[in-house]
Amino acid sequence: MKRSVVFLAALLLTAASLYSQEPAGEKGKVDFSRIETSRKQIDIHVKLLLEKNIELKNLPAQLQKLDGLVEEIKKIEDYAQKKRLVGLAELNSETLLRETTAQVAYTRRLELLYLMMISFGALVILSILGYSVFMYLRRNKVGVAYEETGE
Repeated sequence: MKRSVVFLAALLLTAASLYSQEPAGEKGKVDFSRIETSRKQIDIHVKLLLEKNIELKNLPAQLQKLDGLVEEIKKIEDYAQKKRLVGLAELNSETLLRETTAQVAYTRRLELLYLMMISFGALVILSILGYSVFMYLRRNKVGVAYEETGE
């Protein structure tokens, strides 16, 4: 009998800890801070990509869909549904943030590669120019020495 009471008490405590309720004052309020910070970072990345004339494919449509989802969340009254949709919106914003971060990193790597290619090309051109001038001067010195000896 004691064992069954202890078992039931442990089961109830475990179930109660798994089922957490929000305080009464917080009921109906959801936290949009993660979505807002992700959105700000996405806007910064999009601005940087647009400045460099990078094609954004379907990113503007995805951003509009995210904004629409956030507006829909603000209109919903049911707390549980609101919380689920906030989780979905956070997931979408984090995915978009990862995509834009990857595009920015890829663009920066391409810029670095482009600068290295330009530098290497300039170095090759200067080397060929220097070698040409060196050989021209050497040939003229040999020609002058040939004329002086009369051979």
